Amino acid sequence: MNNIVINPELLNIAKEAEEKLQPYFKSAEEVCSYNSAKVLDAFLEYGLSYSDFAEVNGYGFFDGSRDKLESIFAKALGAEDALVRPHIMSGTNAIWISLSAILKSGDTMLCVSGLPYDPLQEIIGIRGESDVSLMKHGVKYEQLELIESADSPYNQDFDYEAVAAR
Repeated sequence: MNNIVINPELLNIAKEAEEKLQPYFKSAEEVCSYNSAKVLDAFLEYGLSYSDFAEVNGYGFFDGSRDKLESIFAKALGAEDALVRPHIMSGTNAIWISLSAILKSGDTMLCVSGLPYDPLQEIIGIRGESDVSLMKHGVKYEQLELIESADSPYNQDFDYEAVAAR
């Protein structure tokens, strides 16, 4: 077994840093406790029980457990309503579900912030060959680039004139 020797000066630096960060740790713990209480309160309000996690077959019509879980999420997050499904695997998947629900053949999607990130390009259909892309289903795509702006923290901003003209 190797004996690891750590420079005592590094240990002191780490200890000092941890002491200086204590107010931030305390703040994070308070936020965590507050949010945990919100979630537990929602569980109690809607009476979540072990049986709500039982497997369900069929189409899911009148699924009281799913409705209860969505009510819990909405309450805990302070939202009007919530859609919670184990089938939504990622943020990109959630975006695709939303876009495919509102955009139909003949509609035009306008991206006002330049080229979207790679997986979103694929679900839109501007890259790749996905059979479920929006463009394969007749949705048109247009894009406006960001413009340089000294007023923005990233030195780029939306081209509001081009958006209004479009």
